[in-house]
Amino acid sequence: MRFLMEQEFEVALIGGSGFVAKHLIEVLKKMNLSFIVYSRNESEFISKEQFQHFDLLYSETPQPIRPVKVKTLIFNSVMKGRFLSESAEWSNQGAVTAPDFHLLSKKLNLKFNRLITMGSSEEYGARQNPTPILETDDLAAISSYGVWKKKLYENARLWAKTNAAQSIHLRPFIIYGEDSDPNMFIKQIISVLKNGEPFKMTPGEQYRSFVSIKTLEKTIQTLLLKSSWQEYSRANALNVSDPQYWKMKDVALLISELIPNSKIEVGALNYRTEEVWHQQPDLHLITKLLGNSYENDFKEDLKKLIS
Repeated sequence: MRFLMEQEFEVALIGGSGFVAKHLIEVLKKMNLSFIVYSRNESEFISKEQFQHFDLLYSETPQPIRPVKVKTLIFNSVMKGRFLSESAEWSNQGAVTAPDFHLLSKKLNLKFNRLITMGSSEEYGARQNPTPILETDDLAAISSYGVWKKKLYENARLWAKTNAAQSIHLRPFIIYGEDSDPNMFIKQIISVLKNGEPFKMTPGEQYRSFVSIKTLEKTIQTLLLKSSWQEYSRANALNVSDPQYWKMKDVALLISELIPNSKIEVGALNYRTEEVWHQQPDLHLITKLLGNSYENDFKEDLKKLIS
């Protein structure tokens, strides 16, 4: 049996491909932090020494995995997949599950002291319930995404409690930026309106939140620099948004003002399979985290995206 020496890094990132991961890696580089990325695909933004293959879609991973110890683990939850047989199967549209972080640690031979989990608006489940859904509502029968998000948060909190460690959950949001994927939601709104079609949304969709990639970058940077997250950790976790709250209805209306003869229809659809619930961010915490000097340039970002 071959024994591998334990390596130490400051940060580990699980989920290393895609728009969000690219910007998270840029943040880590700018902060001059040592890091390792666990991902299904190799990334052009990191060296081979910083990469460890791991695929949540499959329980079997090539062995041996080098033992690693880090201060902070960032779980980029855009990743989908089942994790071992102990992980519950929630999704009605595919394998979308939240990992048991105790099992994940053993599987990856990875030790970490702090955990950041992120809840994106990428994993959806069909439902026909009224929206918005409240935090006190039972999410189990509402949507696979809602259950998955809740399970991810609960698993992270359980890991932190068991290990007397810190965890924080950033949820839920849709990321946008100049170099974002054209299939991402904000560009879909622009495309539909530019084609002269009305953009239709369900009653619940109007409450989705949009956050600039710059805001997420600054949030992650702030958390990594702080030794304690106690001031940000509440029972309902931390929502990420700009200090001024932008929901989908507001975003669509702003876009329509910039595109001649465009039309927005709220409630034109009863539901669609990618419907997802949303909660209003806690703006007091966001302002505290990002600082009062943070300027919202959302309208300028929209103009760049449209042009």
